[in-house]
Amino acid sequence: MEKEIRLKNGKAVLVRELRANDDVFDLCRFINEMIESKEYLLIDTKQTPEEETTWLEAKMKNLEKGDTIDWRAFLGGRCVAGVEARRGEWKRRGSVEFGLALSEEVRGQGLGRALLKMMIAEVKKEWKPHRMYIQALGGNARAIRLYESVGFKQIARIPDYNNHFGKYMDEVWLMLEEKK
Repeated sequence: MEKEIRLKNGKAVLVRELRANDDVFDLCRFINEMIESKEYLLIDTKQTPEEETTWLEAKMKNLEKGDTIDWRAFLGGRCVAGVEARRGEWKRRGSVEFGLALSEEVRGQGLGRALLKMMIAEVKKEWKPHRMYIQALGGNARAIRLYESVGFKQIARIPDYNNHFGKYMDEVWLMLEEKK
């Protein structure tokens, strides 16, 4: 899959599958910039190129098994976003969880919404899941609003579940509500 998405500011972003030969230095830069600015990610320690290589190798194995779909968005050749879907294991096999990360330069440009909608459509086609979920840190109101705008509804809040750089935050679970 390869698709161009035009942002609200007119810039074009290329969206495609994560690849084994992707530039680990660029992927590392993407995640480390977000960690440096204390974005609402689960990961909170900067990654080395070696750690990113190990992560990419493991991710490729999951992609090959068909348990993950992972797309990256590139602006001017630089990774600026990632969206993934992960099938649950064992008794959770009918469920899918999503993850989304956007660099500051592309937020508010419609990319997050477009990526989520595209990934939801792909997951429905490929996996036909029973339910689809996404999580957010309670302090990330912007992400929660985005997820709700795509059709997710808050179903659970786990108090003080994540230590976000010294401040405990709730974890909010949202489930995609399908219109039947």
